[in-house]
Amino acid sequence: MGAKYQPDWNSESTLLICAFSNTPKFRQVEADNGTIVSKEWITECYKQQKLVEIETYLMHAGKPWKRQSVSHESSQDQKPSTSRKSQTRGEKSSPFKTTTAPSSEEVHSDKVKDGFSPYKVKKWAIDDLNRTISWLENQDERPEPHEMKKIAAEGILTCLQDAIDSLNQGQDMRQITEQWECIPRAVEELAKFDGSCVGSATMHKDLCKQAATCKQIYELEYRNREDDELSKKKEQQTRVSGKAGGAAKDAAAYDSDDTVEMTEEEINHAYNAVASTVRNTKRV
Repeated sequence: MGAKYQPDWNSESTLLICAFSNTPKFRQVEADNGTIVSKEWITECYKQQKLVEIETYLMHAGKPWKRQSVSHESSQDQKPSTSRKSQTRGEKSSPFKTTTAPSSEEVHSDKVKDGFSPYKVKKWAIDDLNRTISWLENQDERPEPHEMKKIAAEGILTCLQDAIDSLNQGQDMRQITEQWECIPRAVEELAKFDGSCVGSATMHKDLCKQAATCKQIYELEYRNREDDELSKKKEQQTRVSGKAGGAAKDAAAYDSDDTVEMTEEEINHAYNAVASTVRNTKRV
């Protein structure tokens, strides 16, 4: 797809594509303030046949990764136009630059982007998971311990989807906050911004898009945690199977065919012989 692959991280690297967090390479790039994205980003780029934005797939936000280049169009804009020579003669340019104040929609859009930064949303995802698990544990009818985390994650994602559907259908977000006992932080923040979108289709559209992005980040964060846990379980199983294999190997060294049946008299005789040998050895 036009990218340049390098097996190891160096000063020329721009992105680390990572399957799991907390690996040696992950920690190396994190310490170097590099930007890390999940492997799903590559798949999505291939599906869409374009360079997809990385925010949804961020595992660690580091220094800017895109290399800036001066476009041909900007250089063309700097060339003076001959058609305007006659107009500019005799005209004096104003010493003051005129600036246009940002519209309320632009201000709202900036606030939404700041309020739902990938770093914040990833933190919310983990906090919401822990809070929901704690809530489930305090219920009279609670799931089995091994199912707790999965059910908590599914409940959070379902609530987020309800919020997305509510926004797309133009419904009041307060209905969602009233229907659910344990509200994800992202849904609470979406409800706050929803009240300021009344009368603006553009602002509402931006919020709908942000809600979908939040859900994607939550899903990715839970998937990464699940992958990490599976990886740890496999490592533990490998260690246990290795120990069991070593024990089986030791046991196999003793051949049952070498077992000798002895009478009680023969056993006593053997014992006395060994005891006599031990006593003689001590005397020497």
